[in-house]
Amino acid sequence: MTVFLIVDDHPMVRTALEVALKRAHPSSEVFQAGTLADADTALEGQPGIDMVLLDLNIPGAEGISGLNALRTRYPRVPVLVVSGFDDQRYQAEARSAGAAGFVSKAADNDQMLKAIAAVLAGDSYWSDMSLDAPAAGDDTSLSAQIATLTPQQMRVLELLGQGMLNKQIAHELDIVESTVKAHVSAILRKLNVYSRTQAVLLAQKLRFQ
Repeated sequence: MTVFLIVDDHPMVRTALEVALKRAHPSSEVFQAGTLADADTALEGQPGIDMVLLDLNIPGAEGISGLNALRTRYPRVPVLVVSGFDDQRYQAEARSAGAAGFVSKAADNDQMLKAIAAVLAGDSYWSDMSLDAPAAGDDTSLSAQIATLTPQQMRVLELLGQGMLNKQIAHELDIVESTVKAHVSAILRKLNVYSRTQAVLLAQKLRFQ
């Protein structure tokens, strides 16, 4: 069962998104939050949430600050920004802050569901498709991000690339599993990604392994 969290301060928008989600994913569970604080409470209390649909301007956040807060606290949960501010600048800022995608509130139902499906599949989706192309200097930026990892985090990333589970990594490094989880969360945050697979792919891109 897929679990969604819709974060928007307009009840009608939340309801419309929930209806669309339920139609496309009948067995899904959908939670709603109207403020950043409510979103934080939902994510803290429901660790099984698979995806967040986030409006940029909600009580407790303005612009990209809410996205930054959620990505810092819950780096494993992909966030699809659903916003009325549909221009390249906002999308670029959302991408830089670690969003998995961006879709306009004005998008038709098919486009909205396409964006949701892409993010659930571990891909990204941008209304401005030019954002899919790597920006100049991305490799340099990625190298700098990799450089922020501690030696232990780099070792954890290497073992992730070998397909090891947290329990196996803990045994290999002679540490407790909760420490591995903390390392993985830090790796995702530092590399600005939202899944273990993406972190490994980025490392492979720089011939890190």
